[in-house]
Amino acid sequence: MRRSPRQTKVSSTCVSYKDDVEFLIHVLMCIYYRISCHVFLLNHPFFLQNLPFDINNRLKLTVYFVIYFGSGFAVPFIALRHHLLKS
Repeated sequence: MRRSPRQTKVSSTCVSYKDDVEFLIHVLMCIYYRISCHVFLLNHPFFLQNLPFDINNRLKLTVYFVIYFGSGFAVPFIALRHHLLKS
């Protein structure tokens, strides 16, 4: 059985949209739901308040990120250097 592009398989039942307007309404409702959830999180009083580092000082935050990600990136190279010098 071929399904049209507007059909979605959900828990072994096929949901088909009768026309493009119904599909558009579904898409717009999904977009509205995602935006409303995002706005709720951004307006929450404790959003980004419980981080273990300060995000107001951009230079300090940049240095922390460079150290954190740079150290993870450098580990294979340091291990390779160690093994080459050991032998």
